[in-house]
Amino acid sequence: MLHSSISEYKTAKLQLYRDIIKQRPVKFTEICKIACEALNGSCVAIAIKDEGKSCLSVWHGKYREELSREHSILTNVQENKITIVVPNIDLTKDITKRKALKSCDIRSYIAVPLILETEFVGTFFVVFDKQKKFEDKDIFLMEGLGRIVISMLDISFLKFENAKELSKTKTLLDKVNSQQTKLSRNDKILKHVSRLANIGGWEYDLTNQSIHWSDQVYEIHEVMLGTTIELVSALNFYEPESRTMVAQNLRHTIETGDPFEFECCITTALGNIRNVRSIGEPEYENNKLVRIFGTFQDITEQRMIESQARQFLKMETLGQLTGEISHDFNNILSSVIGNLQFYLKRQQHLPDDSHEVADALHSAQRGVKLTNRLLNFSRGKNFVIEPFEPSTIVRGLEDLMQEACGSNTRLMLEFESDGGSVATDISLFETSLLNLVINARDASPAHGEITVCVQNLGVNSSFQNAKRDSIPTEYISISVSDNGVGIPQSVIKRITEPFFTTKEPGKGTGLGLCVVHNLITRSGGQLNIDSVEGMGTTVTMLLPRFHSQLQHSQQSIQIH
Repeated sequence: MLHSSISEYKTAKLQLYRDIIKQRPVKFTEICKIACEALNGSCVAIAIKDEGKSCLSVWHGKYREELSREHSILTNVQENKITIVVPNIDLTKDITKRKALKSCDIRSYIAVPLILETEFVGTFFVVFDKQKKFEDKDIFLMEGLGRIVISMLDISFLKFENAKELSKTKTLLDKVNSQQTKLSRNDKILKHVSRLANIGGWEYDLTNQSIHWSDQVYEIHEVMLGTTIELVSALNFYEPESRTMVAQNLRHTIETGDPFEFECCITTALGNIRNVRSIGEPEYENNKLVRIFGTFQDITEQRMIESQARQFLKMETLGQLTGEISHDFNNILSSVIGNLQFYLKRQQHLPDDSHEVADALHSAQRGVKLTNRLLNFSRGKNFVIEPFEPSTIVRGLEDLMQEACGSNTRLMLEFESDGGSVATDISLFETSLLNLVINARDASPAHGEITVCVQNLGVNSSFQNAKRDSIPTEYISISVSDNGVGIPQSVIKRITEPFFTTKEPGKGTGLGLCVVHNLITRSGGQLNIDSVEGMGTTVTMLLPRFHSQLQHSQQSIQIH
């Protein structure tokens, strides 16, 4: 097999030499002409070996057709691999040469072998039509010209090989560039997908206890790109109970090789709370666990949408239930109120102390108000969207809010110079604002303070990151703050649920913040509740700022 490969390689090289001469005939013919004129020969030729047959690719002088069929001169030199000088050919005695050279009328010749790297590749020779006495200078000249021919072949061969290698290199570079283009395209797609899905990758190298994050993981943690992350600092983003759970998952994977998946909350470097999901699995080399790698996804928006969906489902279910019973309950209360009012008008039939009847009437009237609110809630009052300035509404409700706060609570209003406009249901906005003020009053101590503040926030970066909107949105902030008892962190998540209240029995329906949350959600905004026990609570309504040029119509929109 090796011998066959070598033979094929030599044959290919000989073919290449023939091709070189054919591609550059002028250069080689010039050498032949020099030799012919210098030695006064009849014909000069360069013959390249071709499986034992001559191939006179280049010649100069006469007898071209005859010499193209000549083999004896080439065979002679190939066998001896030295310069052959024949000053006189006796055609009468040498029958073989006579047959071969008779038609050419050749009487003498000189032939120089062409040898490249010890390999015989052809012959460079001059023939004469008469006997000739060759001198040393003739042999020296022919051998010198032969070396020139060899150099020309060798240089051309090297150029060809270089061109072939260059072509291979270019092909390889084209493949590399193509792969780099694909990798760049894939990397670009991966970055877009990571950004859209808000998911990144991480790696924990067990050989040197190092952690590596992708760009998206840095962004989710709100940490500067390139910051060195260690295991302890990575775990510090989690709450203490979650931190223990994450460490246990890592330890379990290291010990058993099992993958893991968990969901929990982190506090970013900027103090924002985010829901995240992480999946990890081990990687082995030579049956040894060397690293754990996985994904890290911000699912805050997803969980927020799920929470809203659950809230809407609760509201819909609640509406169906309350709609079935509130009407009948209202009729019953109307009968009770009518009888109580009848007895109160007949003072002569009542005992001297009739406050129990008056209290019962007051409670029944409160029940009517509650059932009316339930009826409105269950019937899904039309949601009328129209633009207005929150600062104007707040100023218009100042007297009503002050009356709701009472004489023992101080009400303060704060406005930004350019409050801007929003677009939502004005009636529900007024109701929501009064609900927040009343809640703040109930939570405030004697001689407490309530502050209503209207601000133009511009672009809310934290809300913008959570929503992943491609178009920046400006927001108007309407906040109600108190210096009351605050709300425990354990119940803040439930504070907007229907009928959930922290007030004493009989002092709250649990629908106030539910209505506020529903208004803000349907308006495309966000409700934020910040509270510290013993220091107070701030409830903020974030509503998108209204820009008339972005609206299709200035008219009110009816949403049923």
